[in-house]
Amino acid sequence: MKSARGMTLVELMVVMLIVGILSAIAVPSYRNYVLRVNRTDAKVGLTNAAQSLERCFTRYNSYTAGDAGSGCPVVFPIDVPRDASGGAITYRITANRAANTFTLTATPQNRQADDAACSAFVFDSQGNQTVSGTTPAKDCWTR
Repeated sequence: MKSARGMTLVELMVVMLIVGILSAIAVPSYRNYVLRVNRTDAKVGLTNAAQSLERCFTRYNSYTAGDAGSGCPVVFPIDVPRDASGGAITYRITANRAANTFTLTATPQNRQADDAACSAFVFDSQGNQTVSGTTPAKDCWTR
């Protein structure tokens, strides 16, 4: 008599155990990678906004020149990322501007708000870089 070919319940359970272990390792690693990439997007957004404000200041001698409807068109808040595919907003950049100073803040939105290590990034007109979170600002800004 020929035996039937196929998988036994034990073999199936071993495969499910292996898949479970791999996913338990891979999912948190992927999530941490996504958080780091989104942090980079926020830092790039802050840098771009600061450069726009500096161009305004160079041209009009004021960081608020765009407020009157003329001058530099720097409009806040800025949502990061702002892609055409309609991806979820990860950070919202807001500005606190005066004639001679500014402070930009990138506040985490949606799932990025779960990032306790490097939460809100802050950049000012003096070049100071700070962050709220459990990780030192230097580590958040350089990674």
